[in-house]
Amino acid sequence: MNRAGKYLLLGLSSLALCHPAAADDIFIRASQVGYHMNHAGPAVAFSRAPLPTDFSLVAADNERNVFFRGKATPISGSGWGQFSNHVELDLSSFHTPGKFILKIGDPKSLPVRVGNHPFGQLAVALLEFMREQRCGYNP
Repeated sequence: MNRAGKYLLLGLSSLALCHPAAADDIFIRASQVGYHMNHAGPAVAFSRAPLPTDFSLVAADNERNVFFRGKATPISGSGWGQFSNHVELDLSSFHTPGKFILKIGDPKSLPVRVGNHPFGQLAVALLEFMREQRCGYNP
């Protein structure tokens, strides 16, 4: 899958909170479906202001235990909406299962799951939804 496809998939699987953005707000988009611990993909962060060069992955339960530190890679040649600064947060070298939060500066993501079966029962739920919508049965 090419880079644009990865970001489209990431955008579709992330949850956005809608509120007016200050000039220095940082937004993080990580897969809310999950990441496979041996094939973790990227997350992205964006802002109107310059972004920090480092990010971390912390335990979701206490946010104090740092499990991973990485360098934020600037994404050039792209402009998404009103944001002029974009970075990729590469999780491909992280291989520990659990529930984590991405942090870049003070802003943090929603919890993300990393594991052997990050998609869990997602296919079952999606097929059930499709069946209900297609067959007209919607309790």
